[in-house]
Amino acid sequence: MSSLIFRSEDHSYWRGDERVPSVTQIIDDVGLIDTTWFTPESRERGTAVHVGCQLLNERSLSWESVDPRIEPYIRAYDRFLLEIDWVPESWEKIVDGGTYAGTYDLIMERPDGSRILIDIKSGCMPKWAGMQTAAYALPHALAQRGCLVLSKNGTYKLHMLNDFKDVLDWQAAHNFYLLKKRLTA
Repeated sequence: MSSLIFRSEDHSYWRGDERVPSVTQIIDDVGLIDTTWFTPESRERGTAVHVGCQLLNERSLSWESVDPRIEPYIRAYDRFLLEIDWVPESWEKIVDGGTYAGTYDLIMERPDGSRILIDIKSGCMPKWAGMQTAAYALPHALAQRGCLVLSKNGTYKLHMLNDFKDVLDWQAAHNFYLLKKRLTA
């Protein structure tokens, strides 16, 4: 099996000449994502926040270069890193689930050596975040998951997502997506 390639221009994943559906594409295709709040502005903000968080993880962020509209979100992430005793281990890595793909935001190591997968949101926590993080965590055999919501007022809230039903919900959505694809091909 060849490795996955991510095409940033259309946010797609490819294995050779075959397009591999993303986790959010699957969740959306089965009707579980409310796109009411998805606007070009929110998409741009989310991308900018992720880049800022990545630069902070890499210790290469220049605060002077941060857009004032994005700065409170990055400050919230910076505060999170300072207040929690976990260490960023890896970030923005492609997940290859075989029949699906995605990019997780962050895996952190705790003082006890355990690892936790964190998804970062700049806005609110969607109801489907549990399924999304479960899909990203499964290929890495990670049991601990969380959703870190960064707010425009510079605060953050970490929602722990440790309900095994998230895994079952993801598997159901994924299986329904594959069934739908097979029956409509």
